[in-house]
Amino acid sequence: MKKKIGLYIHVPFCLKKCLYCSFYSEPVRPEQLLVREYVEALNIEIKRAADRADEKEIGTIYMGGGTPTLLSAQQLASLLENLNRHFHLLDDIEFTVEANPGTIDREKASILRTYGVNRISLGMQAAQDHLLSLIGRVHTYESTLRSYEMIKEAGFENVNVDLMYGLPRQTTKEWLHTLKEAVRLDPDHISAYSLFLEEATPLAVQHKRGETALPSEEEEELMYDQTEDILPSRGFSRYEISSYAKPQKECIHNQIYWLNEEYTGLGAAAFSYADRCREKNINRVTEYLFRIFSDQSAKDWQERLSLENEMGETMMMGLRMKRGVRFSYFKDRFGQDLLQVFGQEIAYLQELGLVGMDEESVFPTGKGFRYNNAVGREFVGRQG
Repeated sequence: MKKKIGLYIHVPFCLKKCLYCSFYSEPVRPEQLLVREYVEALNIEIKRAADRADEKEIGTIYMGGGTPTLLSAQQLASLLENLNRHFHLLDDIEFTVEANPGTIDREKASILRTYGVNRISLGMQAAQDHLLSLIGRVHTYESTLRSYEMIKEAGFENVNVDLMYGLPRQTTKEWLHTLKEAVRLDPDHISAYSLFLEEATPLAVQHKRGETALPSEEEEELMYDQTEDILPSRGFSRYEISSYAKPQKECIHNQIYWLNEEYTGLGAAAFSYADRCREKNINRVTEYLFRIFSDQSAKDWQERLSLENEMGETMMMGLRMKRGVRFSYFKDRFGQDLLQVFGQEIAYLQELGLVGMDEESVFPTGKGFRYNNAVGREFVGRQG
């Protein structure tokens, strides 16, 4: 029986890098030679990876970035055709492509559908143009509406909308309006993220200099509460810290990460994980191209986890999900009883009201969702 894994494809190009973004990406013009060469190299890596994955089936694909829909229709078709040709894709695969407003048109949407993409994640972020500008987004809310309409016209029945709160100068009234506008679009899934300022990003530097005012802690807490009030009341169930879905529309691919299970990453800066080994491809596109075209490995970094590391990370990630970590899953995977390994940590978190427990699993409480970093630290702190 073949093993089922996930596949992540990284397209590290954007029209402009957002001021908060810490992911590896480079601002380019879509017609640049660098973009064409990258697609060619990625197609080579796709075939190489498929040749090594004969005993594996692909249950999910997630093409992220960057902005995958910055590629031309022909470039997207080339990548998607190669994925379908070389990998064994399951019939019920979840195939997601990230799109930014203004970079997807009817031709691209049609090509995505033709080659089996069945889920789109659209980066809306906010419904106010001045907030989008403050964080370095190049689209307007009007372009979000146009892009969303084209996606639905193409026949996509599983669409996620990304939102962010805690933005510079954002008010609770504006966040509430953004939530209501997102719900009005009637997507199948909403990801609502709190802005986190990664060190050395332009927005973090601006904030450190006093040039950017962020909402107060009290205001951000209210935005969190607004999210919890609005989305569940409109049919979206929270199943992970930042993820809300209509019934049967949970993101399957992301659950691979939260379950700490196997996936293969292709493209510059992409991570892979299998057999307690975490690997990462080289960041720089030019170096990635050189390695691929000279028939070298694109891997730049590798870390092998101990059993204790893997168990701790599995708990940390699993407690991001509402369902938590099942005792049977932990036993089947590691051959050990969860409470014998982590009984002390779980008892402590129960005393704090951060996790609950029943006969089947350990799971985060509402308070545990809100203070999930504190929950996770109890398990990664054991790693050595």
